[in-house]
Amino acid sequence: MQQSRFAAVGAFLVIGLGLFALGLFLIGDRRMLFDDSFDVYAEFSDIAGLQNGATVRVGGMDAGEVDQINVPASPSAKFRVRLRVREDLRPLMRLDSVASIQND
Repeated sequence: MQQSRFAAVGAFLVIGLGLFALGLFLIGDRRMLFDDSFDVYAEFSDIAGLQNGATVRVGGMDAGEVDQINVPASPSAKFRVRLRVREDLRPLMRLDSVASIQND
């Protein structure tokens, strides 16, 4: 009886850890934690409700997310936003590219 109880507890722990690991990988895949990416910085005078984790689009397709928003030191300064973009889209990004904020 004692051995069957140990086996049941062991099976429960193994299944629980497996589900936890699966959940971590699914969340990490959704947040692009395991993808190669690079940072792009953009400055805006008004961020109009932009939040960390917001979707970044390049050419109409999902390309990454907003990683950080730095608040300006003075009212006349601009917000500096760090965007994390997928590495395979690097050829589409240029120094003269224009960033804009759009609501869904």
